[in-house]
Amino acid sequence: MVQAQNAVPKFLLKFTVLLLLFSSFYFSPIISFLGSVLVLAFSKESILVSAIGGFSLAYPALFFQPLITDDATRIFFVVKGMQNIPLSGLKYWLKMWAPDYLNYPLFTGLMYVVARWLQVEALPFIVAGVTFTAVFYTVWKFARIFEITRLAKILVLLSSVTWLNYLELISGMRFSLACALALFSIVDACFLDTKTASTRYSHLFWLIVPILIHPGVMILVIPVIVYIILNQKNFFSKWVSLIGTSVFGLVLILLNVFQNNNSYLRMISNRLNGYQSTTFDYYLSPQRLVHFFLALTLGLVAISMSSMMLKQQEMNPLFRQKVESLKRICTIFEIYFLISLISISFGMRLAVLVPMLFVLLTAVTTSRFTSGPFLYAPLLILTFVFILNLFYNISALHANFYGIVWFRL
Repeated sequence: MVQAQNAVPKFLLKFTVLLLLFSSFYFSPIISFLGSVLVLAFSKESILVSAIGGFSLAYPALFFQPLITDDATRIFFVVKGMQNIPLSGLKYWLKMWAPDYLNYPLFTGLMYVVARWLQVEALPFIVAGVTFTAVFYTVWKFARIFEITRLAKILVLLSSVTWLNYLELISGMRFSLACALALFSIVDACFLDTKTASTRYSHLFWLIVPILIHPGVMILVIPVIVYIILNQKNFFSKWVSLIGTSVFGLVLILLNVFQNNNSYLRMISNRLNGYQSTTFDYYLSPQRLVHFFLALTLGLVAISMSSMMLKQQEMNPLFRQKVESLKRICTIFEIYFLISLISISFGMRLAVLVPMLFVLLTAVTTSRFTSGPFLYAPLLILTFVFILNLFYNISALHANFYGIVWFRL
């Protein structure tokens, strides 16, 4: 009876908080975002609060007016063209006017929904909102499981959401959204859950969703496969995983051979080969190069700090196992970054959101399960990363957000 009585006030408190956050969005998305961060600092993860915070950050996208050179211009053009197309004729219309969009089935489906029932400006708003929501929720869940300090939790969130280039997110849309969802699936499957390995890795099937949004996120799959192989406990399991991976690779090679008979496979091959090109000036600007090498440096620092932390004799065994798993997958991605120096524009795709893993690993060293000189250094590093990310996003101030209203009084 007492538990039931306590459950009612808790439910009312949660409902009141959600109601206040939803209401505050109408008055100012800034207030709702700050309120969401405050709730994050003092409570367990919530997908609804994450969505409020994520869509508050996405608010400017409702007013985005893309330049003629932006990828969003063509996306808007295709969306407007879909407005009077019945569902039965959509595939034929796309084949005639935008055949490449058949290669992004889930994203094209979202475009069609927006075309038929919403305004075109809602598309970047929805994409940015879902992307930031995924980042919000990943950080929140991670912070609870690893029990990092409250200040570190806020700094990790700010560093993670600002790692994304806001202007690129609402202009290009597809890859950033796919990358955020893929990263959440990887994080959730590889080290957040405490279930059996087979159950955890089954979560990787959710990678199908971001791949259907943008096939380019398949560049994230290779490090995950390597991680799974290395994470096997016995020799037999490693060989089974290795053979399975080899068969998978052989299938991909065979598919690549027959790509000319399938537009989707041809697009994937061209996309991955394109990422290896060093001719894209767009990806080799000084701003992006600094951001890429920041990711590289942050990975090295985070791995070094976690190695020092793991040398502690007294540490919760389950916590140690989780940190070792996170360190292992970060090490694999760090090697991936180093290899990408051969073709740095390929590495730029990794730098979109993958370094969020390095941010998380840095924050682990502030956990209550650790001891020693591991508190102030990671906080300073996270603050430094956040400040640099603000400069990385400075280009968003030059975007055309005509008619935006920050406060309604």
